[in-house]
Amino acid sequence: MSFPILRLSLATCLMAVGSLMTLTSSDATAQKLAVASSGPVTVTWNDHINKNQLVWVSDAPLESIHGTSEGVTGSITLDPSNLSTLRGTVTTQTKTMETGNATRNNHLWSSEWMDVKKYPTISFKIISVENIKVTGSTATGYATGDFTMHGVTKRITIPFGL
Repeated sequence: MSFPILRLSLATCLMAVGSLMTLTSSDATAQKLAVASSGPVTVTWNDHINKNQLVWVSDAPLESIHGTSEGVTGSITLDPSNLSTLRGTVTTQTKTMETGNATRNNHLWSSEWMDVKKYPTISFKIISVENIKVTGSTATGYATGDFTMHGVTKRITIPFGL
């Protein structure tokens, strides 16, 4: 069985880290946050009331389908003095994936597509980050990690921003 590839935005998940810290260095090699810290900082979020949201795009053969997914949970750990230490896992519940079209949603959740009963979650575990660039109060880079969807895990690299 094949299924469309989903492009996910890690920015939504990393906003929790970015909102807690202010970036100060414009030197990409410094990769430091202006936060007093004696080591790594961990931000954990749970979504008991479905307010955390992930935005996704599925490049289907006939159209690109845009949607959201609520029920996003996870944790991110990084050392504010060295952004290359960024690690963590982000997970979303597949049953919370919405496309704005009830008929398409029912098909999305069915065993013909996402099979939410058999595969209730999608996750991304950050293994490494690279090409971090800090400009003013923002940082961008690429996160490489294990993306698991529909029972299949693949190593992928995605852009991120703080």
